[in-house]
Amino acid sequence: MMGSVAALVGAVFFAISQMQTRKLGKKVHFLVPPFYQAIFSAFIAPLLMILFLRYRVAQTTHYGIFEIFMIICISICMFGAQVFNTKAYQNDKAGRVAPVNQLQLIFNWVIDFLIIGTVPTSSALIGGILIIGSNLIISVLRCFNIIK
Repeated sequence: MMGSVAALVGAVFFAISQMQTRKLGKKVHFLVPPFYQAIFSAFIAPLLMILFLRYRVAQTTHYGIFEIFMIICISICMFGAQVFNTKAYQNDKAGRVAPVNQLQLIFNWVIDFLIIGTVPTSSALIGGILIIGSNLIISVLRCFNIIK
């Protein structure tokens, strides 16, 4: 339940940020939003970590070389995703970019299967097919100007 609520809140925040990026358009350089997001995160994340980790008494996390390497890789990938998302929403309509952005589900499944070996559940496959299928239908309809 909490994971679904967190995903919903994250989706709302992402939608608001992309709408604002689209509204700014090309008035702002495409590296400015990721820069300000990084600055904001650098100040807020430690405060939230202190708050949330203070009440976690049962275990302490120890980071090794592998964990530190993975965190650095995650940071690099998230920065790249933010930069390219910002550039995409600045240069094209959100109705065209959003369906393409949903391809991250397919990439996530493929990479997860190849590297970790996780097989998606049937409900995850059905949900992904519904999301990607509806986005593809909307994209095709917009391409032929059937809907605007």
